[in-house]
Amino acid sequence: AEAPGRARERRSGGSLFPGFYVQSLDETAKALAQAGALVLTGHQQMPWGCRVVAEDPDGRAVEINQRGHCPSS
Repeated sequence: AEAPGRARERRSGGSLFPGFYVQSLDETAKALAQAGALVLTGHQQMPWGCRVVAEDPDGRAVEINQRGHCPSS
């Protein structure tokens, strides 16, 4: 980008919402916390497993998933 700015709200038209699958959501969430990342949604159970949604440096929401995983409540 030519100038710094913020990404659009993740639920607005034209926004991007990238997602990734990881081997260990627990380890990834721990690394995000250590890096000071803003976590928008903590461990959330989904039909495919579990996810965490964090914000990247440009303000975009990034979904991080692990199939078949969610910590017990």
